Amino acid sequence: MANASESTIKGELKRLEFLVDKDPQNYEAHMEIAEYYHRLENFIEAFSWYNKANKRFPKKIGPYLKLGEIFIERGDFQEAFRMFERATELEPKNYLGWMGISKVFEHFNELDDLVKACIVAMDSAPENPEALISVLQCLVRANQLERAEELTTKILEIIGDDNKYLPITNFYKGLIELKRKLFIKAIPILESIPKDSSKYPAALHNIALAYSDLKKFDQAEEFFKKTMETDVKDNPHAWVNYGLMLEKAKKYENALVAYQKANELEPGIWPWWEHMKAIFIEKVSPPKNHKNLQHTDTKMNLGDKEQLEYSLYLGCVIPNRYPVIEAATRLFMDELGVKLKEMDGASCCPAPGVFRSFDIPTWLTIAARNIAIAEENQADIITLCNGCYGTLLEADHKLKYQPKKKEMVNEHLKKIGMEYKGSIKVKHIIEIMYYDIGKDKLREHLRRKWKNIPVAVHYGCHILKPSDTKPWGDNVSEEPRFFDELVDLIGLHSIPYQDKNMCCGAGGAVRTAAKEVSLDFTREKLVNVRNVGSQAIITCCPFCHLQYDLGQIEVNNIFKDQIEEPFQIPVIYITQLYDYVYGKDPYSIGLLRPDQAAGTPPFVDNTPLFETFLD
Repeated sequence: MANASESTIKGELKRLEFLVDKDPQNYEAHMEIAEYYHRLENFIEAFSWYNKANKRFPKKIGPYLKLGEIFIERGDFQEAFRMFERATELEPKNYLGWMGISKVFEHFNELDDLVKACIVAMDSAPENPEALISVLQCLVRANQLERAEELTTKILEIIGDDNKYLPITNFYKGLIELKRKLFIKAIPILESIPKDSSKYPAALHNIALAYSDLKKFDQAEEFFKKTMETDVKDNPHAWVNYGLMLEKAKKYENALVAYQKANELEPGIWPWWEHMKAIFIEKVSPPKNHKNLQHTDTKMNLGDKEQLEYSLYLGCVIPNRYPVIEAATRLFMDELGVKLKEMDGASCCPAPGVFRSFDIPTWLTIAARNIAIAEENQADIITLCNGCYGTLLEADHKLKYQPKKKEMVNEHLKKIGMEYKGSIKVKHIIEIMYYDIGKDKLREHLRRKWKNIPVAVHYGCHILKPSDTKPWGDNVSEEPRFFDELVDLIGLHSIPYQDKNMCCGAGGAVRTAAKEVSLDFTREKLVNVRNVGSQAIITCCPFCHLQYDLGQIEVNNIFKDQIEEPFQIPVIYITQLYDYVYGKDPYSIGLLRPDQAAGTPPFVDNTPLFETFLD
């Protein structure tokens, strides 16, 4: 039809309309006319004829399905849902209706309902390859990788050597491995996709991404160039991915060209190209008038409340290993108008797994001294580390409720002119975000959202237990959700994984005393995280952060014979995530660091967090 002349098209439509005029009950003619206009992308006429068919034949499922498609194309997902729902009421076993419903759930990020709709669709057509491939696509997008893998096996058994369905099935088989960051495993599967397959351009692109993440930049560039010879060249995400690869390869001028092309195709898709140009090409400070770097005074609207203020306790790991966490946190609090007071002279907390194990009086006294510094500030302590939180909160609790310990501690502090009074509270950054600031206020500052990336949230031990001194409520420590909620709020998707609350392996001085034992814990956690296709690990503790970041490199070396491929899972601190959605550029908050010195964090590249697999 695409090659038909205008007169032929008009003649065919005139013939079909004559049939309708002659017999208004000619359902097939109604649908043919509507489909004619739909294929011609004349959506107004197509909608009119589908709607006419719908009114004249209310028991027919076809018009509901087609109207649902048009509503999705127009962005009216509520009406689309109504159409697909009516279709499934008429024919509960029609898989197309359930797949339409799944598209609506995908748009609204209702992933649990999305998966349920996909499963009903699969049960409605258990031997239909076309239906099962639609379900497979749905499951991969919902990151239900284990289910998707099982379905892939089933489809391959059904189709045998049928070339019609084999390439697309293999494509999603390769995409499953990509999402698990098993790049070496994914590449040959994707290379098997033939040139005449509709998935060939996406396969080329995803192979390029795999080589980029393996830091094999020559191969990556080769496949990106092949990709740009296909229809994918008009996809702005492909150009962003190309730019990210070139930036990692330190080909900054070429990266700039790719970013500019992406922005031509979709204005604003990569707004930080000026910043990248200043830092890596011109070797100067970023332009101060850059729209993403402007300082905006955005005090929280707290009503009758006073401005929030806290004494910032940094601990040891952040200043020594991860200063970017401090920078990201200061930017985050500044954005919200929260005042941070310095704790001049603060020492190690001291570490709960070390000092407390050997000498409780010394542990309590040092902790009390730190608390006393915050008391002089007349501001509650904000901790950014689970271990610091565990020590300072537990010490504060003991000293407030055990007078003899308080008396003992103050005898020591008196020698240096200090006193523990018990006049403030010790709080974790997550506690402050969740309770003091609240999700509504956090949401008000959003300028963008992450793109529904599946991530693994790691709580860590000391933020949850002992539960009797923590603020989370009864029975929360076994199945917590508060951290997950903060992550989901900004567009990411916190996914469940096996042994989620297990220790990262670093705590209790295990990393220092028995490093290989410590890293075996980490290896197990990383395996569980990779199996479910998590694209990043989200932390709220710099020591856990270190164990996953530097620890991945160590695990890759020590356990190289026990893991399928080296782990390459980005590790991101919670305030870095929020700074990004609050409009800060990814270079300033340490998410992108293509020119970092060797041996400095992040040890695992964060670039994949900004990449987009094509399907």
